[in-house]
Amino acid sequence: MKETVEIVGWVLGIRGAIGVTGRVLSDSDRGLVHTVIDSPPTALYVVLAVVGAAPALWGEATRGTREQRV
Repeated sequence: MKETVEIVGWVLGIRGAIGVTGRVLSDSDRGLVHTVIDSPPTALYVVLAVVGAAPALWGEATRGTREQRV
């Protein structure tokens, strides 16, 4: 279950990061979020990046302790 949450976190974080870089560098939408929501605000992309990074980094941080227990 932790691995699944970690993978979903990475996907959300990457989607958010792609959206932020698209807005900052080219003033256009990048990724898949804009196909679901017409012209999402930049703050939504930032929230996606942060919400996705939290479980991804948490999973990476606990990975070493999981491997030591096994």
